[in-house]
Amino acid sequence: FFFQGFNCGNIVVKFAEPISVRHLLKQHQARGPGVDKTGLVVALAHRVTWSINQNTVIVPTCLVSTVLLTHSCRGISFSDLVEHVQWLTQEVLTRGGLVSPMEEAAKAVSSTLKRIDKLVKYPSPNNTLEPLLRPRDSRRLDLAYYRNQCLHIFVEEALVLCCLVSMKSEAKSKGTHWVRMEALRRDAQVLAEIFKMEFTYRPRSGVDNFNAAVHRLIIRGAVTQLYDDGYGERIQLLSTPQARRLVSLLRGMLLPFLDAYWVAALSLLPLQAEAKSGVVLRGHVQRMQKIAQTMYLENKVHSCEAASSETLCNALSVFEFVGIITRTPTPDGEALLRVRQDALLASARSLPRAPTSDPSSKPPLFASLVDAIRKLDAKRRVAATQMYEDTIVS
Repeated sequence: FFFQGFNCGNIVVKFAEPISVRHLLKQHQARGPGVDKTGLVVALAHRVTWSINQNTVIVPTCLVSTVLLTHSCRGISFSDLVEHVQWLTQEVLTRGGLVSPMEEAAKAVSSTLKRIDKLVKYPSPNNTLEPLLRPRDSRRLDLAYYRNQCLHIFVEEALVLCCLVSMKSEAKSKGTHWVRMEALRRDAQVLAEIFKMEFTYRPRSGVDNFNAAVHRLIIRGAVTQLYDDGYGERIQLLSTPQARRLVSLLRGMLLPFLDAYWVAALSLLPLQAEAKSGVVLRGHVQRMQKIAQTMYLENKVHSCEAASSETLCNALSVFEFVGIITRTPTPDGEALLRVRQDALLASARSLPRAPTSDPSSKPPLFASLVDAIRKLDAKRRVAATQMYEDTIVS
């Protein structure tokens, strides 16, 4: 693609299957008398968004950005970056994703690095044996824009695997990590509901999305299903190189969101003393960003992407829905935030059930603000550490 003499890369255009509004309307009418217009619009919007995601072609810029942001080391060589991009490409293809054709991976990665050179930091060649690349901290949000183009392919597996890693193992022997399948389902359900405003899950079509995600993890060599010992099905985390690499990728995708939601919850603690007056939403978002940046520099937050205003605002919307905070419009067009003192209101409600949930069980998201802080902190701490390698590798 050329614009005024500049090579801007390639453009890939793909059209999804048409969606019949008439057919969708008949489906809603078949459920009972009357038409819920709001429900119909929401269902149509979800269907369109999912269809767009499924037909999005993953380009090299997305692959390179994803590897750079999820790589756990402080830098990565060009040869390792090419190998990781090739591996990630295969992971996308095995899940039915669409990838832009690359005749030569090394050439595609090199061209991509030239286009995003302002987003990547190159240490001085005199200080290392070979050039090592890593994201510029000030431009991680720009790289995240490209990475987010492939999140929908892995999000369901990431939710399951993040919960599996963070749950306490029931195995008696050190070096083995397994949990009960139903406990994992419940935990993944809650995490999916928390992040429902961040991701578009697979539409309900009679397929259990939790079981489908577990099946994909088994196929890709991250987990294995153990026999039922009389107390329920079990699932075990494997310690193979493929499993460790997949865990690093998937937890790296969710960690920025876990950090951001935790920061948003922490920022609400001082507001308990200001319940009557409240604070202006716009000013509070800026304050949350400063908290995230400060805690990142103090190494208390693992990702500087936690300062994303969009993710922080989504977190506030979740806390508002479950009853932890309220939002009140003001005559000048602003909005005031207040922390509700009655924690029982928070425990009585939960977000609409996520596609990965069990219809027979719908646990509350948070019992209180403190409970939200503790739950999010527990998930993000384990997801960000090397405990996985330390505990299951014999």
